[in-house]
Amino acid sequence: MTTQETETATIEEETTIDWGTPVTEIANGDGSETEKFDQVSSLAMDYSPTDEELETFGDDIVNEYKNGTYLSDITNHEYMLKNIFKAQVVDSAFEDSEQEPLDSFAFDFLQNSKYTYRGVML
Repeated sequence: MTTQETETATIEEETTIDWGTPVTEIANGDGSETEKFDQVSSLAMDYSPTDEELETFGDDIVNEYKNGTYLSDITNHEYMLKNIFKAQVVDSAFEDSEQEPLDSFAFDFLQNSKYTYRGVML
């Protein structure tokens, strides 16, 4: 690896933000499901994903839906909040693109997850 490649790799590592740790801390913290959702939602709204993350997040939520697992354990705060985070990031990234089917899917996935997690749809 050349010096320039090493510097580029280091810069990319430094700009990649670990979103999982704060979501896990929120999930394990005190507060109601609504309060935890609000904190994760705020985190997601401020998050700037890489193109790779955006693709991965989209694939993750689609797979969770296809597998029928995304609402299977609504008491698992970390699981639910990570899915909510991913869906909100995808939805926010494509919100101006009416032609992007992933946006519509992410929005519906987010709404279903949010309301179920918060106990609105019981």
